[in-house]
Amino acid sequence: AEAARQGALTAAITNDPELWYQTAVLWLNGEQAEKALAGLEKVPSPHRKTSTWHVAAAHAHHLLEDHAKAAQAMASAHSLSNDPEQLYQCAVFWIGAGKPGKALPLLRQLTEKDASKAHWLVALSNTLKALKEKEATAEAMERAAQRSRDPELWFSAGYLWLEADRPKKALVILERLAKRRHPEVKWLLALANTEMILDQTVAAAETMDRVVQMEPKSEYLYNAGVLWLHAQRPERAWGHLQALCRRTPAKAPWFVALAHAWLGRKETVQAAQAMEEAASLSGDPEHAYQAGLLWLQAKQAAAA
Repeated sequence: AEAARQGALTAAITNDPELWYQTAVLWLNGEQAEKALAGLEKVPSPHRKTSTWHVAAAHAHHLLEDHAKAAQAMASAHSLSNDPEQLYQCAVFWIGAGKPGKALPLLRQLTEKDASKAHWLVALSNTLKALKEKEATAEAMERAAQRSRDPELWFSAGYLWLEADRPKKALVILERLAKRRHPEVKWLLALANTEMILDQTVAAAETMDRVVQMEPKSEYLYNAGVLWLHAQRPERAWGHLQALCRRTPAKAPWFVALAHAWLGRKETVQAAQAMEEAASLSGDPEHAYQAGLLWLQAKQAAAA
């Protein structure tokens, strides 16, 4: 700030255009946007016709959260320099101004060539998402992932294909991520969700088993157990649900699921006991009714 004040004093004496510009940049570096704009306005008009002057003005407007003026200034900078990064920044400012329709043609211009950069394509994807063009959003993000090979962009592409109701396209991407040496839990959860959408219940349960091995949270144990029940593999569900029901504080749905696992193993007494525990935890008369039916099925009318 002191350097900027000294620069302003010297510039006022000399009226040197370059010194006014340098002073404005110093104010910008200190995030003093209003003072930076005032300094830029002191630059004589003929000397404002440079890309660097307009870039500085754009950043000052951005700091003041006037994104539309920032976009206009960056467009002026690009018209003088033809720098594609300035065109990209102009589009980003239009997105920030809540005008994705103005950003879209700029980003299409940038990304229509084979040499387009990943961050341009990410911006295109975000713009298309704001315009509710779901498939085009996913396609742009997939192109960004292909450029950068960043697994997070691949994950985003897979998620966006799910949002576009194209689970088969999501599956290809998420399966590839799941095969990496150190997959992340969120990738596997998205894969399990996709497999469920595609009625690949056994595959979804196996994927949830991997999640449980990595991060044995109660919700993951429960989901894995329920998926194995849906896959009609109660013996695989039983281990998860047994471990889950030993945890505290216990929840009624856990014991309901465990009751179904016991029943699938033809262990009716244990199923009735688990359902009775669910009723005790929930106070739900439906759980009590189901427990009674199971005791009757176990031929223990007194317990029912």
